[in-house]
Amino acid sequence: DSMIALARHESRLLRNLPFPYALSVAAFLLGIVVWRRNPSGAGMPGALAGGLPRRLPVLLLLFVVAYAVSLLPFVSTSRLRLPVMPVLFVFGAIAAAEIDRLYQRDGLPRAGLWLGALLVLWVGLSLNVAPSAIPPGQRLVEQGLTHARAGDWVSAEQAFAEAIKVQPQNVAAWYQLGNVQLRQGRFDEAARSFDQAVALVPDYAPAQLGQGKVLAQKRQFDEAADLFTAVLEANPSLAEGWLLLGAARQAQGRLQESGWSYQKAIHLAPEIPEAHVGLGFVFLAQKQWGEAEAAFMRALELQPGMPEATDGLRRLNTVRARAPR
Repeated sequence: DSMIALARHESRLLRNLPFPYALSVAAFLLGIVVWRRNPSGAGMPGALAGGLPRRLPVLLLLFVVAYAVSLLPFVSTSRLRLPVMPVLFVFGAIAAAEIDRLYQRDGLPRAGLWLGALLVLWVGLSLNVAPSAIPPGQRLVEQGLTHARAGDWVSAEQAFAEAIKVQPQNVAAWYQLGNVQLRQGRFDEAARSFDQAVALVPDYAPAQLGQGKVLAQKRQFDEAADLFTAVLEANPSLAEGWLLLGAARQAQGRLQESGWSYQKAIHLAPEIPEAHVGLGFVFLAQKQWGEAEAAFMRALELQPGMPEATDGLRRLNTVRARAPR
């Protein structure tokens, strides 16, 4: 789904955002270590040589504030876990005080331990952005899609319904909920879900096609064909639309138009086995047996063992056996 792809892209951007800050703190800590190895301040400006230890807490806390401010926009949009912020401030403050105290006592090993721990925390916080970058509703949609691919319609429906509760304007969740309901034969509920998706985004073609699928399942083939045609006028490169129009025309008995629609779908997306099967049945009805066999075989190449293609070949062989020689 294009919306989910966009969310993943956004997630990658957010994931990379804090890394420049993590690199900055790494350079800052490296500078501290280098300075500690040269406690006399040789080669350093006098003001800096005498004042760096006392400035460490201030510099460190300024860094903490800058880091926190950089993440506030994502906190305000619920795209970053809130517990990150207090952890960042508390640990930063404690680390600053401890580092300063240990420097004054010349405790390099313990100071180095705190510095290393702080660096690890910062890198961890950078990674912590990633799982929360995708809004919760989108994550639930992805979970639902995973269940749907496994054929677990109940779990898929629960995930999509939960996504809608979390994010009522999530068009993809309404659309996928309609698909699951359609697969379960609950046509009226599916129609309401598709209608809701279209109400949110009127030109959302997948949901419009979903409305047509419901009409076709109710055997309202004329209305379904009209809807598919309207969608294809706005989206002529939509292979699924041509596939569905071909099936609707076939159900209407308009075989020539059905064949054209299937061929258009195959031209746009040759890897769709359903289009080859549909075209094969059109050829079978037109007694073009060689073309029908080629279409069914092509479908089986794309999806071995496909029941519809196997059934088509069986029917073809039966018709051939009964045909006068």
